[in-house]
Amino acid sequence: MAGGLPGAAFENLRNLQELSMSVNNFNGNLPESLFSLPRLKILVLSVNLFVEPIPISSSSGLISLEVLDLSNNYLNGTLPFSAFKSIGKLNVGRNQFSGSLPPSLFAPPHLKFLDLSFNNFEGPFPISLSSEPVPLEVLCLSGNNLSGALPTEQETGLEGKITPSLCKLVYLRIIDLAHNKLSGSLPSCIGNISFNGDTDDQFFAPAFWASDSYNSFYGLRDFTFATKGNFYTYGRSFFVLMSGIDLSANMLDGEIPRS
Repeated sequence: MAGGLPGAAFENLRNLQELSMSVNNFNGNLPESLFSLPRLKILVLSVNLFVEPIPISSSSGLISLEVLDLSNNYLNGTLPFSAFKSIGKLNVGRNQFSGSLPPSLFAPPHLKFLDLSFNNFEGPFPISLSSEPVPLEVLCLSGNNLSGALPTEQETGLEGKITPSLCKLVYLRIIDLAHNKLSGSLPSCIGNISFNGDTDDQFFAPAFWASDSYNSFYGLRDFTFATKGNFYTYGRSFFVLMSGIDLSANMLDGEIPRS
């Protein structure tokens, strides 16, 4: 299908909960009426030809969307992070968004999946996390113009102690800190991380992992972990169904927390 999306076509769909029109040739602007539908929870318009900014302003109010996938378009402007209070999956990868990443990046309390890859975001990464637990499980930032003090592959990977702030990410599935110069003991609170994701995983899993091409594109096909002195590579189902922590090749001491 091709052409623009007329805003009037959606204004009266007040009970619409899910709209998926990905992989078409739609072009032009996104209708503002799409983002004001009161019951719309899932909006997927990826792989089209949409341009211009997302039509959300400071006067638009809070957006009720839980899943928003606008990846692989030509959208630009800044991303209205603060409007997405209910969002669980936000994918705007491969567009032309710009600006800096705000401190409110991790503010949405239900955000599990955030893909901002291959855009024009710039500036430092907002390293100050919320004081509340952050449910984020997947964060993709590759292919931007971000800068700052995050270590690169050419620098010395990480050193010092593992910060207890790591424990705020209570829904992590994978922690891989292998081959660094981390020292000291493990924070006891690391045993409080559930490594089980969240109860909504069954809902999000089909959207995340249904496509082999999607897994391949985001590098989620497999994971390699050290186990009892050997390295093993696990398939992509590892991320969906299992969890893991790899602290090998460091300078840690002390005890492993009982939990």
